[in-house]
Amino acid sequence: MVVRTFFDYGVLYYGVQNPVDIIVEDEKCKDLKIIVDDEVISGNNCNYTILPKKIGEIEIAIYKKSKLVGKQKLQVIDIIPVATLTAPENENGEKIIQNAHGLTFLFEGLTCSDINIPKLEYKVTIIRKDKVVFSNVFHKRVFTEELRKELQMLQKEDLILFTDIKVTLINDLQLTSESLVFKVY
Repeated sequence: MVVRTFFDYGVLYYGVQNPVDIIVEDEKCKDLKIIVDDEVISGNNCNYTILPKKIGEIEIAIYKKSKLVGKQKLQVIDIIPVATLTAPENENGEKIIQNAHGLTFLFEGLTCSDINIPKLEYKVTIIRKDKVVFSNVFHKRVFTEELRKELQMLQKEDLILFTDIKVTLINDLQLTSESLVFKVY
């Protein structure tokens, strides 16, 4: 019996439809019944999709008719987006916020970092001397011309907040990243 996950790392990702190949030697795929945590999953040509509803361990049971052919356990891990500012750095390794050009996302727990982000939303607020001088919501990883102009006009002691960072992946799975806060020195 072979159970192969999409990235072939033997893990599944919580809240995401995970493609899985399940093959049993000398058995036709159409004759198999696959049960994951007491729920029958469907597929064809030995290709199935598992949508884990909990983090931890799940059990895949494979039946032919009513006879158990085999079981396999897989770990289900969470995907946590971590937003970072894409900007050049000064000689001290600090980001030059005025020249920032976008947000980059890493996904903790994910074994593949090249992920398509169909939907993105975040709010940028610039505070100068305890007053909000700019606030707007954006939807692209690469900063708009409007935002780049605002960043280039930053002054010493300004605070820049990237908040309400929401990433929506396939299957409308919405994940939230921690806020980013920068101060101009």
